Amino acid sequence: PWEKSDLYFIVRLECIAAENQIQLCPSEIAAARWVKIDNYFNSNDEEFKHPLIRKICRELYTSTEPTSEMIDLGIQFPGRDLYPTYFPQHLTKLTQKILAVASDVDGTLLMKNAQLHPQNKIAILNTNIKFFPATGKCRAGARNSLDGIPITAGVFVNGLVVYDDNDSIIFERTLSKETVQIVQSICKGHEASNFFLVAYCRDCLFSPTPEASRVAELATFYKEPKPIMWPSNSQTISPNKLLILGEPQSLLDARPRIEQSLESYASITSAMSNMLEVLPLGASKRLGVQALCNHLGTCEHTQLLAIGDGENDIDMLRHAAIGVALENASPSVKRAADIIVNDNDSAGAARALGIASA
Repeated sequence: PWEKSDLYFIVRLECIAAENQIQLCPSEIAAARWVKIDNYFNSNDEEFKHPLIRKICRELYTSTEPTSEMIDLGIQFPGRDLYPTYFPQHLTKLTQKILAVASDVDGTLLMKNAQLHPQNKIAILNTNIKFFPATGKCRAGARNSLDGIPITAGVFVNGLVVYDDNDSIIFERTLSKETVQIVQSICKGHEASNFFLVAYCRDCLFSPTPEASRVAELATFYKEPKPIMWPSNSQTISPNKLLILGEPQSLLDARPRIEQSLESYASITSAMSNMLEVLPLGASKRLGVQALCNHLGTCEHTQLLAIGDGENDIDMLRHAAIGVALENASPSVKRAADIIVNDNDSAGAARALGIASA
């Protein structure tokens, strides 16, 4: 029942001298409930059992030593205008320093016009922390979009193709032939809805309708490799994922039926409202991130900061030591994050990299 956004602040009050008493202004605490820390931990009151508050109180406030140095990172919260707030320099929920940053690309590093925000580029090039993209794009598309940033290791095609720094694939999953056939039938059954199908095979994109404007836009706007004609013998390709393109409302209406048709074969996710992605059953971007972290010797839960804005980023944000959502993210993504920064047109990702380096 608890959400991370339930927590707004925890205040620790201490007397400078033992004989002094803390005086509280009634007007300032009218909506607050104050209790001694020992009473808090010993109480069976349901109001005191918020797991995140208990965790913070236990880790931050059972010591008399200063808990953290504060630095201004300009972090914002949903629905509020930008204003300077403060964030602990040393996150005590972490047992180790952040060693890697995984970042989504579209809607996160890229602005709404699909261009890399200059401040994000500077932040990535200047960071001393291992940075890698975790994106639904293929690697060629990510490299095209992140122009000027050297990209080798990374998580691509929504966690289904993972490269290391030696240009080797260390993790890969593909869809079964039966799944591909089912999705082809689904798209044919929705011809009136103008659904278009694209297969991602590592850095090659195939489509039965490569000249359709929605399909061509993958290259012209999103900077993916130009889709080519689907082979007449579909058995000759083994897609990592399938992308269904269409009008947002049409895809939203069709999604329950598509999920039902594929429930034993594939997992469905979405990064953008005009796209549905069909992944191998149980696959996710987060599993690809986990595979790369394991390869790098980085602990996903204590040493990774993850940044994202889409539905396909939710598990990645939840499992990272610090999950950062952008202001342009949907409410479900924000609920999965520990921190929310400004939107993709305001270099929110650069802010997140600042947190990782703090």
